[in-house]
Amino acid sequence: FPLPIEVEFGTATAFFPTNVGDFTSFQNVGDVTCNSKKLTIQTNNSYVFTRGLLDQEGINFDNGSNWEISCGGTINPMTMGYIEFPDAGKVNSGDVDVSQDYILSIESAVGAPADSLYFGLYGADDYILKTVGPNVTSVTFTAAELANIGATDFGIVQVTAYTMRTVEANNTDFYVVNETVNSKTVKIQ
Repeated sequence: FPLPIEVEFGTATAFFPTNVGDFTSFQNVGDVTCNSKKLTIQTNNSYVFTRGLLDQEGINFDNGSNWEISCGGTINPMTMGYIEFPDAGKVNSGDVDVSQDYILSIESAVGAPADSLYFGLYGADDYILKTVGPNVTSVTFTAAELANIGATDFGIVQVTAYTMRTVEANNTDFYVVNETVNSKTVKIQ
């Protein structure tokens, strides 16, 4: 691709385990909205916001995230907010040659700090994901690690910065994860 194409959009997901610590069974809690955008309940009772043709930018998170849950299951109606979104920094690295080590690097993040960063490389056959601390600006993927990732003209290198906070509402702890993802399409050969 001759020019970089930047696309920015906001999305949201939510789930409410039926039993504490069980992430295989979720409960229906009625309507769930994030920044006034209604999430769609899925067959497993998780919730997802998907941007549409008339809503290309999705959810605007410039002022954080504000959640509303109508009522249902064991969750009482509530509203909660969380401001901070971490900055992942722009991806600097280029194409991948699997016969040698590859350094995935980002510009220094200037926004809100992250709890941790995920550095990911996605090929035709496999992917590699590494978790590092918040101030790391590069990660090395060895040639041995890259050997089975799979050649493609449409590989992806990606850095995800996330924060997780406990928010108490209606005498219940909720874990809110805010993340920012920066991706770049690369050739893997």
